[in-house]
Amino acid sequence: MMDDAVLGAIAAAVASRTVEGVTDAGRAAFSSLMQLVRRKVDAAPSGQAVLDAALADPADRARVDALRAQLAKSVAGSPVFAGELARLWQLAQPANQATDGGVVNHAGGTVNGPVVQARDISGGVAFGAGDSGHLRGAGS
Repeated sequence: MMDDAVLGAIAAAVASRTVEGVTDAGRAAFSSLMQLVRRKVDAAPSGQAVLDAALADPADRARVDALRAQLAKSVAGSPVFAGELARLWQLAQPANQATDGGVVNHAGGTVNGPVVQARDISGGVAFGAGDSGHLRGAGS
């Protein structure tokens, strides 16, 4: 099952009809995601009313939460819908780009040693035993 936080992010993006920082391909995926959600939610009893309410006022947390709950029911009831929703959401995400001063860090594969993931560092970063014999890292 999809994580509740992811469903909340999808509900908020659908309600506001936007995902920031996406590429043209991401916008196309988001458009497909919107169509998928509308078809699935509209098929559920009172689903259309829940979606329309969230679309009418995306700043209303209760309306977006109701949409998240509707999506959770749809995901739980249909593994096919869950898979397609997850696939389209992944495609709609900004690809390795940070916005608004954010940072994107990736550490993949096998990591055999310390890793620092940071945005801004003033001064150096050192790994290894310091004079005291303790492992030191950023800020030590």
